[in-house]
Amino acid sequence: MGALKGIFRGSLNIFAQELGSYIGPTLSQLNYLSNKKELKLCIGPDSMPFEDFGENGEYIGLTSDYYKIFSKNLNIPINVVPVKTWKESIDLAKDRTCDIISAMQTEERKQYLNFTSPYLKTPVVIATNNDKPFISDFKDLTNEKIGVPKSYAYVEELKKIYPNINYVEVPTIKDGLKKVIDGELYGQVGTLASIGYFFITDFIGSLKIAGKTDKVNLELGIGVRNDDPILFDILQNQVENIDESFHNKVLNNWINIKYNTSIDYTLVYQILFLVFILACFFIYKQFYLRNMNKKLAEEVNKKTKLLVDSNKKLKINEQILKQYNKDLEIKIKEEVDKNIKIRKQLFTAEKISSMIEMINNISHQWRQPLSIISIISSGMLLKKEYGLLDDKEFRDNCIMIDNNVQFISKTIDNFRNFIDNDNNKKVFDLENAIEDFLNLVSALITNDHINIILNLEKDIKINGYENELIQCFINIFNNARTALNERKIEEKLIFITTSIEDNKVIITIKDNAQGISEEIMNKLFEPYITTKHQSQGIGLGLYITYNLIVDKMKGAIDIINTVFTYNNKKYNGVEVTITLPVETQTIHNNAPIEL
Repeated sequence: MGALKGIFRGSLNIFAQELGSYIGPTLSQLNYLSNKKELKLCIGPDSMPFEDFGENGEYIGLTSDYYKIFSKNLNIPINVVPVKTWKESIDLAKDRTCDIISAMQTEERKQYLNFTSPYLKTPVVIATNNDKPFISDFKDLTNEKIGVPKSYAYVEELKKIYPNINYVEVPTIKDGLKKVIDGELYGQVGTLASIGYFFITDFIGSLKIAGKTDKVNLELGIGVRNDDPILFDILQNQVENIDESFHNKVLNNWINIKYNTSIDYTLVYQILFLVFILACFFIYKQFYLRNMNKKLAEEVNKKTKLLVDSNKKLKINEQILKQYNKDLEIKIKEEVDKNIKIRKQLFTAEKISSMIEMINNISHQWRQPLSIISIISSGMLLKKEYGLLDDKEFRDNCIMIDNNVQFISKTIDNFRNFIDNDNNKKVFDLENAIEDFLNLVSALITNDHINIILNLEKDIKINGYENELIQCFINIFNNARTALNERKIEEKLIFITTSIEDNKVIITIKDNAQGISEEIMNKLFEPYITTKHQSQGIGLGLYITYNLIVDKMKGAIDIINTVFTYNNKKYNGVEVTITLPVETQTIHNNAPIEL
């Protein structure tokens, strides 16, 4: 027995640096271990980053590193029992097939397991789509469908504390996050570690962490069969003697292995991955460097001030427009083709309506960069607190924050250029004008899942009125978008083609919204004729477009129903063809009619 005791102590000394002032097993525990051939461990598959079976069936995840060091310290193999589900592991623990299991302590589990002190802790959070508001308290979720993973102990605690939430059980957290994206669930509950892991591996930029609860945490301890008190004492001793440096070493080793073997993202995604994992295990609060966040907020506020001021003016103009339309409706119907002043007022009214819609677009466009800025700044706060933020990473994060701020600034510039009432002719690049138009409606394109197919000839120059041409593109796009949505077209397509034919610029915009009735087709360019629902327009879009193209730009516009094939599928839709002169010499010297 003395020789055996010496062997165990020699093995334990190897790991003294990891476990600090480690106290080894007692004599009776050494005798127990010498007679024990193995320890059988049950795990929860599909529970990354905590634990899972790898491609070759090997035990992987953060918990695996702890059991490896326990196995070495005690000089006894810890073998993982093959299972397919977490429920199967629980059942095997009940019938004593498994000696130990990593789990959270509950009253029901205490009937067949004794639990050591927790060796891993992480908070419980909720993930939602990016357009959802942040959640300060889980009790505010009463009227929403919230996904929770099956058979998880912390879920039972949530149900006790928040019984009025509409819980929907899902097989895995990943399945629940997919349902959030598809709109089947308002949010998915999970640990910060698990949610962060899937954000990086499967849902980059698609979701956000909208809130957390301080009342429930995942606290992983070792569940030991309660008919084996000696084994419990041995493992409790192991857990108690793990110091902070060992936790850090296990975490860093696991992160490096995962990154080097399976992750091949750009530098931005590498930084975000590290931020998420560190947040899971080191801290629950995200806002310690308030001065840095304050400076960032001030910088963003500067960029948004112009937009806020414009929005206030547009709200006033909207009220003026409503009253104006009531007063002038009869007169506009009778005199619009003769009175140039009224035609100009109509153009202004349509442009104000477009600008109001652009404000909504911009608010959608800002959500993604603001969410990224929040994540990066929070990550730097965490790493700064634990001394993990080096100069290079700080510079890279600042560059990324600046890039997102520049994107916000660019959005303001695009909007300012659009509302600038510039009536001067100039030479402009058609492809750039189409790009500016697409930027202005990008949020609508994304939100309505519209596929834009471009076939643009390079270096087409037009000497004319760029802002007015962009206004025409927006009017045509809005008509197509409304038709696609109202008719619930599943695959929404809009094609934009440009070319030069016979010294004329040809611009074609085509959709698959099933066409326009012949009754409306014959009156498309008359005022107050609309293909939209009455609440969505006043019927001036195509009328204004016609006057801008024909009168002001000396071009032509034609609209027909069309049948076409794309990707071996046949579609019905509308084709709008705009024809413009290439050179200004074809335009008379007299000033063009202004609307």
